[in-house]
Amino acid sequence: MKILSSGIIVADILVKGYKKIPNPNELVYSEPLRLEIGGGATNAAIALDSIGAETEIIGCIGDDVFGEGILKLISQTSARTTFLKRSKDFSTATSIVLIPETGERAFIHHPGANGHLTSKDLVEAIENLDGDLFNLSGFGVLPGIKIEELKEVFLKAREKDMKVSFDVVTVEELAKHRKEFLNEILPLVDVFPPNFEEAKIITGMNDPVEIAKKLGEICGSFVAVTMGENGAYISNGKNVVHLPPLKIETVDTTGAGDAFLAGLIYGALKGWDIEKTGKLATLMGAFATTQMGASAAFRDKEKVKQFLKSNNFEID
Repeated sequence: MKILSSGIIVADILVKGYKKIPNPNELVYSEPLRLEIGGGATNAAIALDSIGAETEIIGCIGDDVFGEGILKLISQTSARTTFLKRSKDFSTATSIVLIPETGERAFIHHPGANGHLTSKDLVEAIENLDGDLFNLSGFGVLPGIKIEELKEVFLKAREKDMKVSFDVVTVEELAKHRKEFLNEILPLVDVFPPNFEEAKIITGMNDPVEIAKKLGEICGSFVAVTMGENGAYISNGKNVVHLPPLKIETVDTTGAGDAFLAGLIYGALKGWDIEKTGKLATLMGAFATTQMGASAAFRDKEKVKQFLKSNNFEID
């Protein structure tokens, strides 16, 4: 099983353990800062790698210290970076993630090299790599990839007998081109995991069960409408199943959606039924929350295996 995972790649700088945001000319202390990988392309690839899939990461980072940090962390996995471009002209996308002792986290983000990944880059990678599925994560914050170019990219993957998964960050462009997206682009997609708000905008509907059913009838394998702390509704076009969230002590929810998508992709490629696929997706999403950092938990394959086994799930 081989997945080409493309899209956004971010160097996350985690800042934790401070009492407050400093005023001008004020100094506050924190715990040691930590560099982690963020972005759907890498998060999904590393999660899939942890359960035995072969993965290629496709994207664009800068030729800078943050790019080096990302490559060093990726090197702790088996994921490959054949078509991970390094730009001397643009810096690596970075996010300062402020994690207060109480309350919601805040982000300071620079989009950097992600803005210079193009559909031409994706087509070139697809043409030169073999795989079972092509994944594009982060549409909506990839300005170099236009909605009218998605069809060409997905058709190129289809020509090489690859399934397609597609994940979005914002749906403004999809909402403007709703008819085209639903009629021409989504039928080329096999796995699609919008959150409830995104799904409402895309479909113009308000009931999550009906939304999952409608989108599932269009997609080739699985649609999952994620509902945050209320779990998700997964559909294969015939049935809709509610996936309750796993009760677990949560450390950091960043990257949980990407890990959930990894479970959907794995199940789709294995030809599993909706219940088994949904269980793996739920477990993967939950495991992502057990450590700080979007993909940190999945760099220890043995711990992933143990977690799945402790929840009566074994990868076959």
